[in-house]
Amino acid sequence: MSELFNYKLALPSMAPVAAGKRASVQLPKGPTYHAIILKHTDDGSAANEATTKANLTNIRLKINGTVRWELSATRVIDLLNKYYGYAFKDGYLYIPLARQYFDSPSETDFLAWGTKNVRTIQLEVDIDGDATDPTLDAEAVVVPVERDLGGIVECFENAQSTATTGNMEISDLPRIGQLLGLHIGNTDMDSLEVKLNQVDVANGDLNALQHLYEWEGERDPQNTSYYHFEPCYKNRLANALPIRSAQDFRLKLNVTTAGSFPVITEQLTNPLAPSAQ
Repeated sequence: MSELFNYKLALPSMAPVAAGKRASVQLPKGPTYHAIILKHTDDGSAANEATTKANLTNIRLKINGTVRWELSATRVIDLLNKYYGYAFKDGYLYIPLARQYFDSPSETDFLAWGTKNVRTIQLEVDIDGDATDPTLDAEAVVVPVERDLGGIVECFENAQSTATTGNMEISDLPRIGQLLGLHIGNTDMDSLEVKLNQVDVANGDLNALQHLYEWEGERDPQNTSYYHFEPCYKNRLANALPIRSAQDFRLKLNVTTAGSFPVITEQLTNPLAPSAQ
């Protein structure tokens, strides 16, 4: 049964909040979490996009002490906000846990973070040393339903590099669940093939793939900094790619500039299921 209504919950104070520090807070048990909102000021003013990206260098969520979600504010704004159609607002950072864009409310509710069967959920934020008199508070979008943690979307950044131009393969991405989305922080490339068990699931014109996500998925590709691969662009959770159970999953890229770049993954997992332990 779909959960009926959400409300906003002020979280306990984060501490320590200062330049160069790691601020943290324990999320209260009981409700089910759909999103987290960080409120951030710098030098007495609501932090704009550039300042938020510079100041909030790493954000992580831990379940029972294990990191299950870790991204910088830059990735949150560019990928979890703008790509999916959520505009940035000065002074606020929206962190979606459930995914509101799915066609079925039951799929959105399924991805919300329940707390009944967890010991702790902790939010941590690393604040850059050059921040000026920062403040940081957190609120959550929750439903007053106590249920177990089930499926969640784990998000991580993975470092990749190449010393040469031309063809390269990436076959070492963590495969911890089903792939909802993948974002390559490199626009110096002119082709992308995605293979699952040696079968192509994406190839052809790279820009046409990005346009497809705009036309049919109402996405906003951030093509000044990223190329995207999103199996769930039609807003159906069932389209997630089963990479954990696959024998092989790899990307084939043709890069035009050597160097390092990130690959950000969004994967559906069930971290407390017996099979995941």
